[in-house]
Amino acid sequence: MYGWHKMQDITSGSLNSSMNPTATPENPAGLSETWQFENLNFKKGKEELLDNIARNKSSTKDDEDDDESIDFHVVLNELQTMKNSQIATTEELRRVRMDNELLWKENYMMRERHRQQQDALDKI
Repeated sequence: MYGWHKMQDITSGSLNSSMNPTATPENPAGLSETWQFENLNFKKGKEELLDNIARNKSSTKDDEDDDESIDFHVVLNELQTMKNSQIATTEELRRVRMDNELLWKENYMMRERHRQQQDALDKI
């Protein structure tokens, strides 16, 4: 954030830390907890560079919305296509229901006819 980078302390190497006499039970290696950071725009006596230090912009939904312009004509065309597809599907479903009803009526009539023919054969 703000372009700061962590700097490696040259005294924190493994050779020096093993010989460090300031070891404690909490910090057995005797390493100091001092962190150092640097920024190219943070220099002693150069106050004009401080204005160049700015927080990095994160990628959020607001940024994505700015980057992408929504073409409402494309959205409306897609919506109309979906609506037409839904109307066609509804019409097809209505036709299938009517065909199903006709088939059930025909099935009932064929069963009645079969029963009458079976009765006629049983009389003979």
